[in-house]
Amino acid sequence: MTLIYEELYVIKSGIPLTSEGSGTTGHAVMQLNKEDGGNRKYILCTNNENNICEEVTYQRLKNILF
Repeated sequence: MTLIYEELYVIKSGIPLTSEGSGTTGHAVMQLNKEDGGNRKYILCTNNENNICEEVTYQRLKNILF
C-alpha cells in the first residue's frame, strides 16, 4: 500500500479508477483525505468474485470512516 499511498499523495486531483480486490486504493485515498483534509475521490469496480467486496473491501473501507 505504501507505493499507492505515495503516488496518491503527489496527485491532489484526479480520480483513480481501480479494479478492487481488497480495497487498497480506496483505503489509501481515504487515509490521505483524512490526514491532509483533501477531497480526493476514487471509483471502485468489482465483480465481487469470492465475495471479496462484501467480506473484505466493504469492511476495510468502513473501518476507515469510523
